[in-house]
Amino acid sequence: MFIVEKDGTLSHIMLVRGKELSPFLDQAALDVMYKSPRWIPAKMSNGTIVRSKKIVRIAFNKQTDVFVYEATDSIHVTTPPQFSGGDKAFGKFLASHLIYPPGAIAGITYIQFIIEKDGSLSNIKPVEGKGLNQPCDEEAIRVLSNSPKWTPGMKNGLPIRTRKIQSATFGSPRNQKKNTY
Repeated sequence: MFIVEKDGTLSHIMLVRGKELSPFLDQAALDVMYKSPRWIPAKMSNGTIVRSKKIVRIAFNKQTDVFVYEATDSIHVTTPPQFSGGDKAFGKFLASHLIYPPGAIAGITYIQFIIEKDGSLSNIKPVEGKGLNQPCDEEAIRVLSNSPKWTPGMKNGLPIRTRKIQSATFGSPRNQKKNTY
């Protein structure tokens, strides 16, 4: 849980306990939020910018990639969005479609996107300050732009827009597929 200030910075970052995992994962979740770029602040219907309280769900997979789900239409997500076949299938999709672009370097880039109510992806862009380099960021965006539709996040049985931050790993160029586009 945290507050998005009027200038988009985050304050009052704290854990809201669900299932207690470990102090290491607790700190990793806090680190994700402390390193977050500025958010777009909330606005009242009359256009006045206001502080807002947010709760996000942070889940870890076995490779310790961090997945952040934010409901853009409301604070709580009953069911988070999901790639057809789950996170493992999404990892395979990324691995099979990422092509090592010219000028790329080894490392991890972070891309954020919106999963729309119909499951399509929009607003695909690098997380500010978390991109790897332009060729890698552009390749990750290209692959996500070609993603099949997802199962959207749900609240009270209705689909809602959600934001996701996804990492994409680029390894050594010797072991990567050749650029074919």
